[in-house]
Amino acid sequence: MNISNPVDYEVVLNHLPYEFDKAHKSVFLLNSLIELTKYHYDNCESYKKILDAINFDITQVQAIEDLAFIPVRLFKEYELKSIGDGFVFKTMTSSGTVGQSLSKIYLE
Repeated sequence: MNISNPVDYEVVLNHLPYEFDKAHKSVFLLNSLIELTKYHYDNCESYKKILDAINFDITQVQAIEDLAFIPVRLFKEYELKSIGDGFVFKTMTSSGTVGQSLSKIYLE
């Protein structure tokens, strides 16, 4: 069974939760995260600048550890969204600490 295509979520949704072995799940997760990184890089100017500043190269990713992990505080400092304002369905915010900015996650 092939679940390496990160775009075809129907493959996963049409199977039982524990049907895939660890190796297949790992490949699916890595490929999905690579595709998400590419999507956000292409659609969020602030995210693109962050990855460019650290010289991140998606073609060099061989494992989850190779992905660009960014500090959570950047979600407080920048509007990291890959969709236009008209497509924002909901904005999730952190509870925050008194006097500090809230983290924001935008959902389509």
